[in-house]
Amino acid sequence: MPESQELTPITSFEQVRQQWEKLLTRSTVNNLYITPVWQELWWDAFQDGCSLAGFYMSDTAGDVTAIASLSRCGNNYSLLGNSDTFDYNDFVIAEGAENNFYHTLLDAISANGDHRLELYSIGEDSPTLTMLPDLARESGFVVEIEEEDVAPRLALTDSWDEYLAGLSKKDRHELRRKLRRLEGHEKLALVLCVGRG
Repeated sequence: MPESQELTPITSFEQVRQQWEKLLTRSTVNNLYITPVWQELWWDAFQDGCSLAGFYMSDTAGDVTAIASLSRCGNNYSLLGNSDTFDYNDFVIAEGAENNFYHTLLDAISANGDHRLELYSIGEDSPTLTMLPDLARESGFVVEIEEEDVAPRLALTDSWDEYLAGLSKKDRHELRRKLRRLEGHEKLALVLCVGRG
């Protein structure tokens, strides 16, 4: 069993925003819903009497390796957000640090005498779903996994030309016809976003 790390409580989003953004690029899970901006906006609007109970974990070099944006309502811990406002939710963990983080998370919850952790909207290929349940059972937690909602997704190709090449001849023709109609529209504006920041 990996050695537990000392955890630093998150007292504000600003405290860890820069490290959080950097960690997202090293995490196997990275989506809009687990960014500090989204999480802070959600917290400001929906905290409803709960307390911020999140923490982050750092390695010996001082680099943040995991962020748990948790709230606590009574004896119940949960990730910020809910299935009504988050399509995908998760911990932000540097790839390769998952096992150590999950052990540390479970130790922290057990140390507080609390044994309830509710996680909603975890993606089916997330390490949180594939690793944490077994580790939690080994630590004496009762684990229940329920399918919530189906959130369809599509893996996009690297380029527009590759996307077009993957369409049938009929679909390519139809798409080009619709694009020509759209391009003839006076109020059309194309906005291209590249990278972050």
